[in-house]
Amino acid sequence: MKNKEKSTEPKTLGAFKFWFQSIIIIIITLGAGCYIGWHNSGSNGLVIGALLGEIIAGILCIFNTLRLIRIKK
Repeated sequence: MKNKEKSTEPKTLGAFKFWFQSIIIIIITLGAGCYIGWHNSGSNGLVIGALLGEIIAGILCIFNTLRLIRIKK
């Protein structure tokens, strides 16, 4: 039988860290997408860059969630 180490941090702190990481991912990718899109093709590029940034943010948030689920098991 394996000895499982119990986490000493409260559950609310884990949830806070998850949401904080998700919000930071969204802000950074939205900003980067807007910046890159704006420099490439003006105002239309700004919208396209923002959409691509949010798609990437969604993918990164999914990976973050899967990582946390795998750690809990």
